[in-house]
Amino acid sequence: MKTRLLATIKKEVLILLRDQIGLSILFIMPMILILVMTLIQDSAFRTLNEKGIPVVFVDNDQDTLGLSIYKGLKGYSLCSLTDSIDGKPATAQTAKEAVSKGKFLMGIVIPKGATKAIRTNVSSLVNETFAIEAVPADSMIAKADSVTILLFIDPVVKESFIVTITSNLREFISSVKTQIMYQTFSEEIEEILPSETKAPNNMLAKTQIIKYKEEYGSNLIGEIVPNAVQHNVPAWS
Repeated sequence: MKTRLLATIKKEVLILLRDQIGLSILFIMPMILILVMTLIQDSAFRTLNEKGIPVVFVDNDQDTLGLSIYKGLKGYSLCSLTDSIDGKPATAQTAKEAVSKGKFLMGIVIPKGATKAIRTNVSSLVNETFAIEAVPADSMIAKADSVTILLFIDPVVKESFIVTITSNLREFISSVKTQIMYQTFSEEIEEILPSETKAPNNMLAKTQIIKYKEEYGSNLIGEIVPNAVQHNVPAWS
């Protein structure tokens, strides 16, 4: 029985050694598969983490809100922002087409007159607060302008990225609205109070007393971190 087993093993080894194509398929193909898969995975990670997700930006506002959003997203490492397509200024139509073709994963369109609408609403609020003009509440609501920021989204974009972008947009809009509100209130205070009394300068800056500091909860910061290829090749092998 033992002799038959050894003879069978010897026969199979000899057949395998003579079959060069079989040896290639058995050993070389899995190695190639592992390398290709890990390189693709590493490329995807680099696209998302280092270069950022491609986003096209259309600023039809050309005022404080549009400039603030563009400046904020431009310095955001998670997205790679551009306002042109093929060397030409992006429009809402070209941005939508570019997203549908996969050139960008998201398109952001700031409507014309967005900052003006914010100023109008803030001015109405200030006038109502100081009772400068007796404006009925129904009329105030009727005249209130709304700003709609259009987002073109590729279906492959993760929901977490969409939430992050929309949260940043809300933050920028809130910041601009607060800035305009402080400025308008300052102007009204200067008109109401005696001439020798002036409203404080840089009111908004003086209220920014809360700051954020990020720290890693690990002592391994600065150590060499393996990429996807270095991590997965030994694991899959």
